[in-house]
Amino acid sequence: MDFPEKLSLEEKIKLLKNENFPSYENRKEILIKLAKDESASVRALAIKLLSKFNYREENLFRDALSDPNPVVKKSASRAIKNIEDYEKKLKDKKNQINERLSSCTASERYDILKEIENIEENWVNDVYVEYLADPSLRIRNFIIDLIVKKKNFPVHVYMEKLNHPLWYVRSSVLKILGLKKISFQKEIMLKLLNDTNVEVRRVLAETLGRIGGENSLDVLTKMLNDPNPWVKSQVRKSLSELKSEKDSS
Repeated sequence: MDFPEKLSLEEKIKLLKNENFPSYENRKEILIKLAKDESASVRALAIKLLSKFNYREENLFRDALSDPNPVVKKSASRAIKNIEDYEKKLKDKKNQINERLSSCTASERYDILKEIENIEENWVNDVYVEYLADPSLRIRNFIIDLIVKKKNFPVHVYMEKLNHPLWYVRSSVLKILGLKKISFQKEIMLKLLNDTNVEVRRVLAETLGRIGGENSLDVLTKMLNDPNPWVKSQVRKSLSELKSEKDSS
């Protein structure tokens, strides 16, 4: 349904009270527009529905607190309270999960991390980022596979972990970037080619082969001088794959 730009007050109210309204694909767009309508009744009802459908438009709600109409203010106040309650609930859930994770075996940690894999909330991603530092390879591989499958990927959060003191955290992040084919700055590539850990350098070569591009090619060429034979072997393999892709394109 396209948003009807010119509706009467009665039609707007009728639209918002329509039992089929929740099924409209662009209902969020409609509600945000109507939350700024000239009619206070429409504004209040639109804000109420935005909150009901869990659209956490906090800035819009806070702006509405200064609305001259008390009914609109009340709707906005309730909407903000709902956001605060929701965020507290999420924080409590995160704390509960972290508490469980902090005092259990690797097998139990794996089960807990798997238990939350279908929860689409930011705090879940925070937990997974943190547990890339888990000593269990099984857990790290589970997190890597899961993150690679996810559509919403906060690249900046993971890029920060390339400076982590644990080599297997740096290696895990590189694997994720490679499998998702996400390029990153050449300066970071050059820094990692001198990493003290052999596995980090080997995974870097593998990742650059997956990502491709001129920067990857240039860094891989430099890595041919790596003193470790395992790293050199991966570098040659990645360069060969990039050459094959270029020849076939």
